[in-house]
Amino acid sequence: MIKNLLFEKQDLKYKDFTIKLLNDDSVEVIGVRAKDIRDIAKKVDLSILDEKTNIYEIRLIKALLIARSKKTFKEKLELLNKFIKQQEITNWAITDTLASAFKDFKKNLSDGMKYIKELLVNDDPFVVRLGIVFLKCYYCNDKYYKEAVELIMNVNIEHYYVKMAKAWALCEFYIYNKETKNYFKNLDQETYKMTKQKIRDSFRISKEDKKIPI
Repeated sequence: MIKNLLFEKQDLKYKDFTIKLLNDDSVEVIGVRAKDIRDIAKKVDLSILDEKTNIYEIRLIKALLIARSKKTFKEKLELLNKFIKQQEITNWAITDTLASAFKDFKKNLSDGMKYIKELLVNDDPFVVRLGIVFLKCYYCNDKYYKEAVELIMNVNIEHYYVKMAKAWALCEFYIYNKETKNYFKNLDQETYKMTKQKIRDSFRISKEDKKIPI
């Protein structure tokens, strides 16, 4: 059923665009725009989590269903663990969609932090990326600033999408607290360049604050 719904909304030009953007050979891409994916997600339930799939759009729908479920925070983390064990988080789009939609973290920061620490030591780089993006989305505040930044800095994985997540998160924390720049000297050269580029590209940072002497 869900495949039929997706193919009804297929856009072949968008399919080609998505394949290039994802850079993920492990998935089959149908080519469905984000708005249509969100609409289809409203027509299915959590039972789709039981069946493993290599279709990108179905994986994305799974991520949305977990994040937006009416279940308790603990139950949703259990669903997320199941999703992780299925090894279906294989690209940046799934991690970032999942993290940004998982609003329950806002009211469960302490338990969420414990969970994120588990993600950050996972062997799968995209699970690690998920942990970093959770930190970026929900822990940019006075209480968790130092702990969150240090957790990000302690991630040292030679993986492009992990390094890009670090750069993205550090840029966000720099916007929140300019003292974040004191951590930049400890970055590897590639992540440092990515971070500086993120800061340079941000519309939320003044010209003066973009001049980072590191």
